[in-house]
Amino acid sequence: MPTSTYLVKLTPVEKFFFGQKNTFETGNVNYFVRSARLPQQTTILGLLRYQYLQHAGEETFKGNKIVCWKKADELIGPRSFSTTAADNNFGQIQGLSPVFLIEQGAAEEIAYFPAGLRYQRRAEELRRLELVREQREGQERLHLLQESEQPDELYSPKNGLSSVWVSSEGKLVAEEEFFEEDCRVGITKDYEGGVREDAFFYQVFYRFRGKYSFACYFEASESCKLPLRKLVHFGGERQSFVMECIPVDKLPAYEQSYTQRIRQAFYPSEETYHAVLLLSDAHIKAKALEGAAFSLTEIREFARVITSVRKTKHYYNRNSTRSKDKVDTQGNMCVSEEMELYARGSIFYFDSLDQAEAFQKQVHASTFHKIGYNYTQLITNTQATNTATI
Repeated sequence: MPTSTYLVKLTPVEKFFFGQKNTFETGNVNYFVRSARLPQQTTILGLLRYQYLQHAGEETFKGNKIVCWKKADELIGPRSFSTTAADNNFGQIQGLSPVFLIEQGAAEEIAYFPAGLRYQRRAEELRRLELVREQREGQERLHLLQESEQPDELYSPKNGLSSVWVSSEGKLVAEEEFFEEDCRVGITKDYEGGVREDAFFYQVFYRFRGKYSFACYFEASESCKLPLRKLVHFGGERQSFVMECIPVDKLPAYEQSYTQRIRQAFYPSEETYHAVLLLSDAHIKAKALEGAAFSLTEIREFARVITSVRKTKHYYNRNSTRSKDKVDTQGNMCVSEEMELYARGSIFYFDSLDQAEAFQKQVHASTFHKIGYNYTQLITNTQATNTATI
């Protein structure tokens, strides 16, 4: 079936907030909460599904409610993303790429992609780490060495690992350099105007340090009716974003897919091992990790909103408890129970290319891959190889 591909750009108007594990919700009370730096793939999927409904016409969606579930079902699929479904159906939305960053340059846009956790900051310099095998006292050991003029300079636990992004021009940027904090301190009052005992809160939003946008590609089975440019609201605090939906045939050839765009980025090869880098958060089963010789990873908590086109009636009201993969019987939307994903930038090392490619294949086979999770970059020990596909 022929598909149409679009580039979606989301430029925050001011600050933004994307929810993580800690929230202010009932049953999960925290007084300090921090936004994630990037939206989850499920957040982007939810935004697109809602925009599809908004522009479907009053015979399908009226008064912010679905009035014809059959048409809505054909348009956006019967329900939100499921971790247990063998084949998620999102109607005309066929798939998403991972979220990446775009900078509005003086002459042209510059795209940024995860470069991995194999970097460490030393004196304001980002140094790449090499995994090496050494024989010492009759035993084989693995060590992380820094790329520097001192070949035996070891990884420093004190400095930790840096999550780094690479531009299409080869520029390396530590992830935190894209963002600045915007903090809010306050007191929550009850409906009678009184102050509750547990009312103090401290909330950390983010802003971009420059002219950046979140971006991703999505494929549609039919030409979508979304406007080229509009103001939308999404995220944990319903912040404002300018959303652009651009048909890729309006873009230069090297920008017409996630695969073509990431080919512009440079991933230095490894000296000894073959590596698989996560370009997005990924759900990976333990068995798939058995062949890895070493890994540099971070873990991210994952939860999603559970809704049904036919059964969810109250999108403004939420079930107060986290649920398994089911729809609330009262018509409220739910939030799923939490699970753990490997964070984008995590990197896994393998002795052989066959092992690395077999691991990569298992990661891509996940049901998560359809909406932009479980994307990888293969890095060989001879030359960089791009294998990510939309």
